[in-house]
Amino acid sequence: MRLYTLLLCFLFGGVCLAQQATSVDKDALRQALPAPKLELSLWSITSNLTSDVNPVEIPARISALRKRLNGTYQDAGILLEIYDLQSKLSDADDNLLRRAADLARARTAKSPRDAQAWLHLGEAYAGLQRYSEAESAIRRAIRLNPRSWKAWLKLGEVLQWQAFHVVAGASDVFTRSAEQKEGSPTPEQLQKASRSLRRMAELMTRAEECIDRAASLAPREPKIYSTRLGFHLFGTFFTAALIMRPDSEIPQIFDLLTPEMRNDLTKLESLQPDNPTTQAMRVFFMMFKHLFSSGEQGLDWGQLSPQARADYQKSITNLERISRSADRRKAAWALRHLASAHFFVQQFRELGIADLRRAINMTPQEMENYEMLAAYLAVMDRKEDAIAECERWLKVKDNVRAHVILSTLLYEKGQVDEAKEHARAALRLAPRDMDANLLLAAYLLKEGEDLAQVQRLLDTIAAQMRESIPKEKRVHYLMQRGVLLALQDNLAGARWAIARARELQPDLEQAETLWKLLNPEKSS
Repeated sequence: MRLYTLLLCFLFGGVCLAQQATSVDKDALRQALPAPKLELSLWSITSNLTSDVNPVEIPARISALRKRLNGTYQDAGILLEIYDLQSKLSDADDNLLRRAADLARARTAKSPRDAQAWLHLGEAYAGLQRYSEAESAIRRAIRLNPRSWKAWLKLGEVLQWQAFHVVAGASDVFTRSAEQKEGSPTPEQLQKASRSLRRMAELMTRAEECIDRAASLAPREPKIYSTRLGFHLFGTFFTAALIMRPDSEIPQIFDLLTPEMRNDLTKLESLQPDNPTTQAMRVFFMMFKHLFSSGEQGLDWGQLSPQARADYQKSITNLERISRSADRRKAAWALRHLASAHFFVQQFRELGIADLRRAINMTPQEMENYEMLAAYLAVMDRKEDAIAECERWLKVKDNVRAHVILSTLLYEKGQVDEAKEHARAALRLAPRDMDANLLLAAYLLKEGEDLAQVQRLLDTIAAQMRESIPKEKRVHYLMQRGVLLALQDNLAGARWAIARARELQPDLEQAETLWKLLNPEKSS
C-alpha cells in the first residue's frame, strides 16, 4: 500500500492526534474555504486536443471490449485498452491495471519467453507508477522481441515519466533559490536538486533514443509522432525552460523546437489527413510559446508572427474541410476542435461559440458539445447565457455534468438554494460523482450546516481518492477535510490536511490563508 494511502487511512479513518489547546476562528475558516467555481482555464481547453479517438465513440468501444473478456490471460491486453480509453475521458480505474498486472505476471511465470506478456506487465506497472518495475519488464519484452515498436515506444514513455518523477522537487528548490524567498534552499538541497537534474537529463536522452527507435521500426504509426511531439514540447519545456532558464528566455527556447515539431506534425497530417485531432494539434504545438504567455484572455491575433498565423490558418482550413464531412459524427468532432482552436485567439472566441452551436445542431444527442458551450460561455463571463445552455442541455437529457455546471454557476450568482438543489440532483443520478460531492460539501461547510452530511460526502470522495485523480480535486478535498476537522475540534488533523494541500499546490492562496488561520500563534 502506498504511503499516500496509508496517510489517508491514518488521518481519515478516525485515528486522530489529541487536540492542541490553541483556538481558531471557525467562522473565518469557513469563509476562507474556496467557493465552488467552474474549473476552466485556457489550458484545460487543450484536453480537447489530445485524444485521437472521438470521445462520443469511447463508451461504445469500452462496452465492446468488455464483451471480449473471457477470464483468460488475453484479458490483460483488453483491460489495458479499456484503461487507455477511460484515460481519454479522465475517468480511468486503477483496478483495471492491477488486474492486468496480475494476469500478465501469471503468464510470464508460466511462459517466460512470451514477449507480449512482459510488455503487458510493463504497461500495467507504468500506469501504476511503478516505473522501475515497468522498465525492467519492458526491457525483457524487447530482449525477446527487439523489433516491437510498441515496446520501444512504451520504454521511451516510461523513461520520460521516470525523469519527471526524479526531478519533481527540483523545480521548487530552484524557484525558491532564484526568487530568494524566505525559506531559501540550503546548499545541500541545491546540490541534491542539481543531481536530480543531471539524472533527469540522462533519462530524457535515453527516452528520446527509444522513441526514435520506435519510429525507425514503424515509420507509419501515428502514435509514435504524437508521442514524440509531446516529448519535445513538454520535456524540453520542463528541463530547459522551467528549471534552467529565466522566463524571459522561454520564447527563444521554443523557437529551437519548432523545426522538430513541424516535421512530426507534417508526418502526422500525411498519415491522418481526416483526423480532427491531428489537424488541431498544429494549433497547440506550433503556438505553445505564444500561449504560454498569453494568459486567460488568449492570443492577440495582431501580435502573432506571419509564420504563427500561417500555422494557425492551416489548421483552421483543414478543420473546416473536415467539418463538412458527410459523416455527421466526424463533422461534429471537427467542430469541437475548431471551437477550441478559435477559443485560443481573443478575436475569434465568438466563432468558437458558433462552432459549438453548429455541432449541437448537427448531433443534438452528443452531450460533450453542450458542456463545452456552457463552459466557454462561463469563462467569457457570459454567465446568464451559460445557465440558459445548461437548462437547454437538461431538457435534452437529465445528466450529472449539466447539474454540476449549473450548480456552480448559480452559486456564483448567489442563488445558494438553487445551487444545492442541482448538486443534490447530480448526486441522485450518480451518488459517487466526485464533483457533485465536492460541491455540496463546500456549500454546507461554508454555511456551517449539517456536518454529519459533510462527513458522509467527504468519506465518499476519500473512498475514491488515488494519485491519478487530478491534483486540483485532491487539493479541494483536502481543504474541505481540513475545515471539517477544525469545526469538529480536531486541529491536529486539520493542520495535516491543509499542510498536505499546500504541498500539492504551494502557490494556492486559499490554502495558505487556511494554514495561517489554523496556526494563529505562528502568524502573529
